[in-house]
Amino acid sequence: MFSFNTELPILYTVFCILLGVIYAYFLYKNNKFDSKVLVRILFLLRLIIVSLLSFFLLNPFLSNLRTIEEKPIVVLAQDASISCEDSKDSLNFVTLSNQLSKKFDLIEYNYSDKVSQGFVSKKMGESTNISNLLDEIELNYSDRNLLSLVVSSDGLYNKGSNPLYHQFSKSVPIYSITVGDTSVFKDLSVNNVIYNEISFLDNFSPIEVQINAQKYKGEIIDIKLYKNNKLIAIKKERVSKSSDFIKTSFNIKNTDVGLQEYTVKLGGLNSERNLENNEYNFFVEVLNSKYKILIMSDLVHPDIGAFKSVLEKNKNYQIDVSKFSEFDSDFEEYNLVVTFYLENSNSNKFRDLRNCNVPLLMFINSNSCS
Repeated sequence: MFSFNTELPILYTVFCILLGVIYAYFLYKNNKFDSKVLVRILFLLRLIIVSLLSFFLLNPFLSNLRTIEEKPIVVLAQDASISCEDSKDSLNFVTLSNQLSKKFDLIEYNYSDKVSQGFVSKKMGESTNISNLLDEIELNYSDRNLLSLVVSSDGLYNKGSNPLYHQFSKSVPIYSITVGDTSVFKDLSVNNVIYNEISFLDNFSPIEVQINAQKYKGEIIDIKLYKNNKLIAIKKERVSKSSDFIKTSFNIKNTDVGLQEYTVKLGGLNSERNLENNEYNFFVEVLNSKYKILIMSDLVHPDIGAFKSVLEKNKNYQIDVSKFSEFDSDFEEYNLVVTFYLENSNSNKFRDLRNCNVPLLMFINSNSCS
């Protein structure tokens, strides 16, 4: 529907016409034209032009109002992650979509690690990101007549933020269709393995294995440790509760240099549905090298001997002791330089010590260098 309006009241149009009449009257009242017809024509043209120019000062505008009726929007979102593969909710969504289509505009999505249009019968999503779905809907429909969101989910998400704290979840009603199986089955799993990624030849490395056990109360678990696919150790642990968390440790001597592959395997129990989480692989780098430590002092002091005796307990340390005044090698050959009570000196050797890229540990007293 079109309408004509001005910023000022439309009654001001009368003053515009009067202004045109008055202007034309005073302009042509003393005219010298012989033709009265010509005078009348000029008078009328002047009246129209001045009236129009005056009217334009009122800022007239045309408006076109068009009303479009839109159905409320309902978004249907299907969880397409592999954890819900046993659920046939796609058929339920199709039925629900047919029932609601007469009264609502329906938007269909499926989501897992990404958001896509439509429903799927085969669910292959490797992760679930519900907050990504809410971001997509908020971006496309936040300024539309969005009535609600209907989402199927097993309640598990492993990517993105918690959907309960998403800003969009507080502005639109969300109706959930619960899917998946909440039954707890018998299961063993290696939850984590704690180990040192780097070790030294002929050292012992501690390995801690953390195990979750569900519904195996009273059973005995075989915990096997393999090195480069060769069984090197085995332990047995008893499950004391229906839902139990078990810790066990191995202490392995590193006899081979290089990258060593270790595998923890669980066994000894039957009727377990999921065996993929019964193994855990990890690698340990075994080094055949020693840290070289240089101890220097021009004094004889019991602290030096005590410090040296402590370091020598670790066979991965090579300890060299020298007088500072007699040292003639390169500081860069060492991993650590320790000095005891060196006095202030401006010698080249002392400057080389201060400027080298080797970590420096200095024991000082009131006469020592600063």
